[in-house]
Amino acid sequence: MPAPSISESRALAKLAWEASWERLGNALQPPAGYPAATAEQISECFRVAQVRLDEMRAAFGVPDDSAHRDSGSWRFPSLPCLPPFPLPAIRPC
Repeated sequence: MPAPSISESRALAKLAWEASWERLGNALQPPAGYPAATAEQISECFRVAQVRLDEMRAAFGVPDDSAHRDSGSWRFPSLPCLPPFPLPAIRPC
């Protein structure tokens, strides 16, 4: 069987990430009728979600930022798409 193409690898990585994200969400806020997750189950969901996110990062060729994440000094990158001025306040209806 041939190795998956880049697009197939990306699709599989994205699908695995989405499944782990949904599993984490269900562990944090169980649907009606489901039992609450234990601390160990929640911890495992976070671990799996991080692994899947790292796999998706690799599949899309995005550099790993784990060195920053592990040191506790990680910060959100600047967002050049935001305007350099404050946005007007939104008034409620």
